[in-house]
Amino acid sequence: SSMQRVGDLEQLKMEVSEALGQISKHMESYRFDEERRHQEADTRLAQLNERLQSLEHETATLRGRIREQRDQALRDALTGINNRLAYDERIEQEYGRWKRFREPISLLVWDVDHFKKINDTFGHQAGDKVLMAIAKLFVAQIREADFVARYGGEEFVVLATGATSATALILAEKLRQKIESSQFKHGDVLVPVTVSCGIAEFSEGLSVEEIFAEADRALYHAKQQGRNRCLRVEDLEA
Repeated sequence: SSMQRVGDLEQLKMEVSEALGQISKHMESYRFDEERRHQEADTRLAQLNERLQSLEHETATLRGRIREQRDQALRDALTGINNRLAYDERIEQEYGRWKRFREPISLLVWDVDHFKKINDTFGHQAGDKVLMAIAKLFVAQIREADFVARYGGEEFVVLATGATSATALILAEKLRQKIESSQFKHGDVLVPVTVSCGIAEFSEGLSVEEIFAEADRALYHAKQQGRNRCLRVEDLEA
């Protein structure tokens, strides 16, 4: 009957409405979950970015500290110039370069004359001041491409790049004269200071150690011949 059909229709409408209500509720719940998930993902991403920035900052700080410590390890504590370790590294580099390109390079080994006498007469503080002043003069006088280091005690080394032993001798004489004419004072007292130098040019068949031994041999003869002079290895054989 028509009344039955109307009743069935009403029932169907109610069921459809209820079903739509359920679907709507589920969709609302899904949307809410999705929003929550997005928020959580955004929060997590922000935290990760923050951590990444923090790690990058820590890495940069650590790199800076390592660089600082390395610089300190290669510096002479008294004079502030390169030390023996820095020299050992640099001469290996220069030796490798010389082997490849064969451009001349000379090693100059220096010694402060009568340094023990300076210490004994004026005290160790005066001796330290002399070493610091000489180091300063070396840094001021050498060419930009050259390298200077305190080798130990009162001994210094200079690597003169692009210099034959003849060119190195001219540089060495200029340095020697500059130090001799400088006024080193301890209080009001003038401290007489001179230096001696031995020069060896890199040459075929010589190792790094042998080049140093040759320059040291020339230095020994410079001191034997009265100090305050510069000698090349060639001068010993002349």
